[in-house]
Amino acid sequence: MAVLPGAKPAGEKLELDHGHLAALLTAGPDILYNGGCFFEFQDGIWKEIPEEIMLQKAERITREVGMAVTASRIAGMLKLATGQAYRPVQWNQSGRRDVCVSNGILQHHGGEWHLRDYQREDYRRIRLPITYKPDATAPRFEQFLSEVFAGASDASDRALALLEYMGLSLTTTTEYERALMLIGSGGNGKSKVLNLLQSMVGEDYRVAVELSQLNNRFQQSHLDGKLINVISETSTDGEMPDSTVKKIISGETLTAERKFKDAFDFRPVCKLWITTNHLPSTRDFSDGLFRRFTILQFQNRFAPEVADTRLDAKLRAETSGVLNLLLESLAGVYERGRVTIPPSSTEAAKSWRVSSDQVLQFLDEAVTHDPQAITPSNDMYLTYQTWADSAGIYRKLNRKNFTLRLGAHGIENGKHMGTRSFYGIRPRLASDLGGWL
Repeated sequence: MAVLPGAKPAGEKLELDHGHLAALLTAGPDILYNGGCFFEFQDGIWKEIPEEIMLQKAERITREVGMAVTASRIAGMLKLATGQAYRPVQWNQSGRRDVCVSNGILQHHGGEWHLRDYQREDYRRIRLPITYKPDATAPRFEQFLSEVFAGASDASDRALALLEYMGLSLTTTTEYERALMLIGSGGNGKSKVLNLLQSMVGEDYRVAVELSQLNNRFQQSHLDGKLINVISETSTDGEMPDSTVKKIISGETLTAERKFKDAFDFRPVCKLWITTNHLPSTRDFSDGLFRRFTILQFQNRFAPEVADTRLDAKLRAETSGVLNLLLESLAGVYERGRVTIPPSSTEAAKSWRVSSDQVLQFLDEAVTHDPQAITPSNDMYLTYQTWADSAGIYRKLNRKNFTLRLGAHGIENGKHMGTRSFYGIRPRLASDLGGWL
């Protein structure tokens, strides 16, 4: 039977109101309200309480105190409970480098990993469905890593970069400001990596919000409390929502919405995993975007007749061993203070930037840098249009934006003999080595 706070002795009438009922609904230290939802401390972490469960609990308490259950009474009770149980907590911000597994919290200090118990005051919402076994190994996974990058000049760096990012994906830290892009056609091992990672993270901590939806506030709410967002096969004509992507990678505050609820602020901790056959287009040509991505190319294709059809199951069976490999790689990141960036990733990022920035590509393919050159802007713009047509570019820049983009690349302009001109560049001629014409 529910006992009301401040209850009077038997025989005296107790005036009941929504506040008393709300106090019963949220009694104790193991329940709170934040970000439009109620949470309860269970099994070492704070779990969101479904709205239906709160309604059931409110109805039960109302009946236990001998009051009639009405829609207005339940609504008033829940409304007051949000204020009584509210705590301005920051979820998953305590020990952001930690790895929270089923049998405790792994913390790295003194050059080693240490296992400790969960605590209410940490305000964690993540507990991974994997068990830490310090002696576990993963021979089949190590073989898989050597196979998928075999033949690459920087194969060991690619494997290490993958291990590091998988490890970071088990944490809530965003301090390294890094996202991962897996490039390559089918049958090359990308899906095996993602299947293994998703099984280690578990259903509760993964999401699949596509790039095109990341600016949508309702879709952004799905990122709250998640460790990974897996984005598959970006469309050839879609553009990356650059500003939002950079905020997610850096863990900056987002304002999201849930249907029929107030907007709320949260700091995303999820890592972006983008798997695609081609590099997505972008309108952000700054270093701020491109430096945040590690690009891993999966160039080896495994024919169906030689592929191991039970590989997914074999890798899942080694999750405790895989965890130890990830912890070892993660410790290296923490001790060095940086992640591994393979040389091939640096080159791929440069190529991505050039292909995304049509003016940079134009300068590279159709323009000669000549300190003595003075080219009328009309002539240069016509050269750009002709080049863009030959390159199959349909969304050309207008004259103003073309001039601004040239300026961003250090090309000065001004009037020369009454004609607006660009200084230091001229259209590339057929006689120029490597000419576009």
